[in-house]
Amino acid sequence: MSNFKKNLILSSLAILLVAGGGFGLGQSIHNNISSQKVEVKNVSQRISYSGDIDLMTVSQPTKPVTATGQISQAFINRFNNDIVLDSKTGQFVINQKLLPVNATNIELGTLNTLVAQSNSQLKQIVQKSPKSHTVQVGNSVVVANSITDAQQASQQNDLTTTSNYHYGSTYLHVYWYGFRIGMNRSDIQLAVGAGLVIAGVYVPVRAAQAALGVLGLTVGRFIPGGVVFNSSPQFAPLVGSRAVVWGGQWQ
Repeated sequence: MSNFKKNLILSSLAILLVAGGGFGLGQSIHNNISSQKVEVKNVSQRISYSGDIDLMTVSQPTKPVTATGQISQAFINRFNNDIVLDSKTGQFVINQKLLPVNATNIELGTLNTLVAQSNSQLKQIVQKSPKSHTVQVGNSVVVANSITDAQQASQQNDLTTTSNYHYGSTYLHVYWYGFRIGMNRSDIQLAVGAGLVIAGVYVPVRAAQAALGVLGLTVGRFIPGGVVFNSSPQFAPLVGSRAVVWGGQWQ
């Protein structure tokens, strides 16, 4: 074979090798970029999907009212951060943007009803009570028959049991979902016999008696410091002959 042909063949092979190598390198880069695009896309999907799963896990739809007529604690927890007390209007306001995306029609219907009832009741209570007897505590309002009770109740955590020797306060703690009602040991004894008016709201005898029943006490027994319990926002805590109260604790 002549030197010319040999050189021609070698040159052709070199061109093919270079071209092939370049193509292989280009294909490798393309594959890496595509892989990265897919990976980024998959990561984005995982993050988004994970968020949905977390939301559903932490905040599942609930049954707003229990079989006994109580407002479900799970329901309260689920929507509690979505509602604020407007300091200008003195009314509870639902932040529609914060509502769970998986909220059911039953939940939303109950939520709207409770907030409307609580707003109506709160407006009447504030109108009937001196400003000095009314204290805003976060997104709730404490109102009492006396300045002392209003201040004392607003500073204590009425969700925890206090000393049996503590002389309790008589007050209404108004939340968007209802009342937290406190009665000192003297007033609870009056309430179980004839009912009691707190800040213009009448607490029926059966409600007071039911509150004692939650704590395992009967009328006439010694009440260490007083009691505190939950009831419905419109304060119609009577279903037939039964009073709907829950969450009873000592003061």
